[in-house]
Amino acid sequence: MADKTPITNEQRISARKKLAIIGGIVVFFLIANFVYQIWHHYYAKPAASQQSKCDLHKAPCTVTLPDNIIITFAISPKTIPINQPIKMTVKIKNLKAEKVSIYLLALKTKEQNKKVDLSTTDGIHYEGTAQLHKTENPQQQWMAMVAAKTKKETIGIPFKFQP
Repeated sequence: MADKTPITNEQRISARKKLAIIGGIVVFFLIANFVYQIWHHYYAKPAASQQSKCDLHKAPCTVTLPDNIIITFAISPKTIPINQPIKMTVKIKNLKAEKVSIYLLALKTKEQNKKVDLSTTDGIHYEGTAQLHKTENPQQQWMAMVAAKTKKETIGIPFKFQP
């Protein structure tokens, strides 16, 4: 049988101190893990910038990321018409994407963003169609944000263009 010696007040205080220390350590590691996860998700890779001389009217645009990840984006027809279907293609090398989407944004307007989920047959070439709508500004600039989602992260590459 267990010893039924009463617990003293000093033993209770000592046990509470030990529990407080253990609880503090657990909370510290939870906060440290949260901070690491946020940093890793948003800041682990430097942001890629679009090539300054890239013109989607002339040729596809290509961006090279760390780890030799290469993302190429193209729109056809090259005239990039308004109120007509356009085909968007993305080619991804050295990255296994679970899902690739394009977010179309009309810059400096209150226009709603459009999300286009792309389809693939080989895990390298992705394509989808969308339509740019006429806005108040005939010189409207657009941005296509290519979002490649992997198991670990989502990589977003912006491509600006004007129809």
